[in-house]
Amino acid sequence: MEIDSENFHSTTFDQLDSIKDCYPMSKAKLGNVYIFNHITFDDESLGARYGSMKDCRDLEKLFQNLKFDVTVYNDLVYKDILEKLSNIAEMDYSNFDCLVIFVLTHRINGKVCARDTEYYPDVYWKQFSDKSSFMHKPKLIFIQASRGDEADDGVRVKNAVNTTPTTYPIPAIPDILLMYSCYDGFYSWRSSVTGSSFVQCICREFNLHQRNTDLLTLLTSVNRRLSMYFIKLPDTLNYGERQIATTVSTLTRRLKQKEVKDSASELTEIDEDSDYYNMNHCRRGTAIIFNHTKFDTNLEDRKGSMKDAYDLEDALKNLKFDVTTYHDLKYRAIYDVITNLSKANHFDADCLLVAVLTHGNTGKIYARDHQYPPDMLWRSFAGDKCPTLAGKPKLFFIQVEIFRIIT
Repeated sequence: MEIDSENFHSTTFDQLDSIKDCYPMSKAKLGNVYIFNHITFDDESLGARYGSMKDCRDLEKLFQNLKFDVTVYNDLVYKDILEKLSNIAEMDYSNFDCLVIFVLTHRINGKVCARDTEYYPDVYWKQFSDKSSFMHKPKLIFIQASRGDEADDGVRVKNAVNTTPTTYPIPAIPDILLMYSCYDGFYSWRSSVTGSSFVQCICREFNLHQRNTDLLTLLTSVNRRLSMYFIKLPDTLNYGERQIATTVSTLTRRLKQKEVKDSASELTEIDEDSDYYNMNHCRRGTAIIFNHTKFDTNLEDRKGSMKDAYDLEDALKNLKFDVTTYHDLKYRAIYDVITNLSKANHFDADCLLVAVLTHGNTGKIYARDHQYPPDMLWRSFAGDKCPTLAGKPKLFFIQVEIFRIIT
């Protein structure tokens, strides 16, 4: 419907120009973040969403650093989701600037999945349409969801200040931003090791640029990273399928965190032509320790190696690696760990580190059951076999003792 312009007051546009361009983001606590995380479902055909806890932990850490209070709900049934949303909607938000909701789940025919059933996602924003304490405040909703057959590890799935407030006309449901992890017909990625590409790209962009970039620009950068995302696919699939997210916004102002002058705390990206590797990804990376103290053959036990392994694990954790230590594995188990690690998504990682503490001789090192060439550890991480580590440092440390045979 068109309205005759004569019905407008002549001061309308002057009043609009006087309204601040950005949402206020100055409270001591910026707001609340609620993460509805789903891993398992009553319908077993949906499949467990392994890797979602990684997404959840990274989001929790990100928003706590941004001065939000974070609450995580795991595997709720639909009735409990509605109850939680109703409680959130009844809160007094006068002392908060922003509300953020993440939904990590499966999606089926336009609906998202609770543990027990599927439902339309509009429940996440309709609750706030008539709540006065949420008026004129941004409500951000992110939905990481693919069809119920979403697969792990790179298998594709298609699919207020003390002044008088200014009043002005607003849309029916204003101040909402909704972002889906994938557009219909595009692809969504989730790894059981490193989480979903959508959430990890959000974490990286926010960590790098949230202090000097408004939200919509950040989300454009998230989409750029997603569209450039690629991973080694099974032989039956194409190589380099892209993911693209979709955003719907009724925000009426720009949303940008209040700038902090302590620039030393900000992360900066390193140019591709830099003399240094980029160590500003969302996470440092994965570290694997293969520690051998006992052997099935008549090799001497490696006494003291447990202390080395524990000290190395502590040091790597202090360097913010995600560390896993394996003790006395046989060769086949070592091979499987390395193979699965090379197939994982390291898109958000700075580097990879593998340490082996064992016996060795004549160019080979020992698993529990027999010896093997050490290049088995790194040949699976060549650029054509592990593209998400291409151009990134891959560090291998081998503590080898010339063994003594027990007679």
